Amino acid sequence: VILFLLFFSGLCVAFERPRKMPQIPKALFGLGLLFYGLNMIKSGAIPLSEKEWFQSLLLLSQHSLMIGFVAGALLTMLIQSSVAVVILAITFTHAGLLTIDQTIFVILGIHIGSSMINWILGSNLRGTPKQLVMGQAFFNVTGVIVMIILFFLEHYAGIPTIKASVALISNNADQQMTYVC
Repeated sequence: VILFLLFFSGLCVAFERPRKMPQIPKALFGLGLLFYGLNMIKSGAIPLSEKEWFQSLLLLSQHSLMIGFVAGALLTMLIQSSVAVVILAITFTHAGLLTIDQTIFVILGIHIGSSMINWILGSNLRGTPKQLVMGQAFFNVTGVIVMIILFFLEHYAGIPTIKASVALISNNADQQMTYVC
């Protein structure tokens, strides 16, 4: 479906059809490219897991949730796409390379990385626009702190919070991690 969308919208863009609404085929072509790129990330992640250096990195990260947290933040800042990093993390979870706990911390790191991008890009702003950017960064950081507290309450005190909540909604680990986002 994605390739058909790219083909037909690409033809419309190339031949400038329809003339009255040229934005629609361009938007559809961009959407097709986005979905195609996300599909490529997903299909390219599995062969990566067979590399020895990557397996040793994953083995190292199994002993510390903080490594996943930092990796999520850094990848988001590097790629500048939280959606791509989430898809990558969920793909690794589906392949059994990351545990649910690790994936939760990668997702929390993604939110911090996104906040850092917004903070850096908004540092030159003044007035209300700067307040909006800083407000969003503060909201994300506060949400991450609350989620970390809830995670540790569930993990160490046995009080059902994050994982128990998403398990009520779905039995599928991929969907559960999507709900955590």
